[in-house]
Amino acid sequence: MLAKSYLLIYNGFQALGWTFILYRGLLHFASSPSTKDFYEGFYTAVEYPLKIAQTLAVLEILHALIGLVRSGFMLTFFQVFSRETLLWLVASAGGPVSGTPAPEKIFQR
Repeated sequence: MLAKSYLLIYNGFQALGWTFILYRGLLHFASSPSTKDFYEGFYTAVEYPLKIAQTLAVLEILHALIGLVRSGFMLTFFQVFSRETLLWLVASAGGPVSGTPAPEKIFQR
């Protein structure tokens, strides 16, 4: 029962975090006068809540390791590790992380 309560609270916080990230992204989208402005400031608008929510996902590895969830440890490790790598090594390295022609066409106004 304690494990289920903990997982409910953990997943609730994660859901709130991702909802806040979505809110910040949509708010930035609505306030951007052009597509170029949207791309240039999007990561800045969601950077800190994204880092918090995604870094907390490291707990999912621990959950799998101690058997709190039925997911396999190695699969969970590689999934979470790949997302952490993209966030902390690629996106945080500096320079533009978006703005390529393909996403530009998808989100054109």
